[in-house]
Amino acid sequence: MRKLFLTVAIFAIFFGRQSAGATTIGSPRTAGKGKITVGWQYENIFNRRIKLHKANRRVPGVSQVKMKNAYRSEAKISYGLTDNLDIYALIGTSNLGDIKVKENSGVTDVYDSENGLLYGLGMKYIYEFTPASNSKGEWLIPFWTQGWLVGYDLQYLRQHNDWKTGGSFHGYGSEATSYEWSATGFIGKRIYNFTPYLGVKYSDFRIKTKWGGVDEGNYEKYKASKHLGLLAGTSYRINNKVEAFVETTLLSEKSVSAGITYRF
Repeated sequence: MRKLFLTVAIFAIFFGRQSAGATTIGSPRTAGKGKITVGWQYENIFNRRIKLHKANRRVPGVSQVKMKNAYRSEAKISYGLTDNLDIYALIGTSNLGDIKVKENSGVTDVYDSENGLLYGLGMKYIYEFTPASNSKGEWLIPFWTQGWLVGYDLQYLRQHNDWKTGGSFHGYGSEATSYEWSATGFIGKRIYNFTPYLGVKYSDFRIKTKWGGVDEGNYEKYKASKHLGLLAGTSYRINNKVEAFVETTLLSEKSVSAGITYRF
């Protein structure tokens, strides 16, 4: 328990000054104390609504901002601090897709993202119920809880992407840095080699752009319009070493992710 509180404290101190965002649960299993897992995962975000938050210049009235067809591909390495608690690191590539900004005047500006670096840290805790009884044969933990599990996942991601714009500002370029924080709680049930799970996620996604050219020094900040999401997925245990998963998220964003994990 002391290790858990210490890990949470370090995590909060190190990232507390950043903005907050989204996650994939992936395999609803931990590595095990002192053990390592490595994996790869891919996520496609079909639709996500964001809004203009702040700018250091006067910008046209914005009625709607959509991020479509964004994706990220990353490697993930996890280490088990205890049998129930993992810390992990992510590194890979990301693309923010097409950002469509619709102004009140009816003009739509299109921002096209280029591939960029993604990295992050996180931790995952899982508790699996195990039926237990006392010496009198009385169930302390009911037998029907066999295979059920609950857990949470905390994750921070940071991405760097270059933007090129079309629409009324065709040809202008900018650097975009985005931050994501997320906290997810979930429940699952082991059914043979499958482990389906459901979860609720709170996330905060933010982007800051720094413009070049004639707009050198100007910036705009965007943030997610919705923060609560529902996720559902399942993992499949191929063997004792390899496990695959597929997962979808709704409400805060519409996305699908998949991946595979190898246990040493």
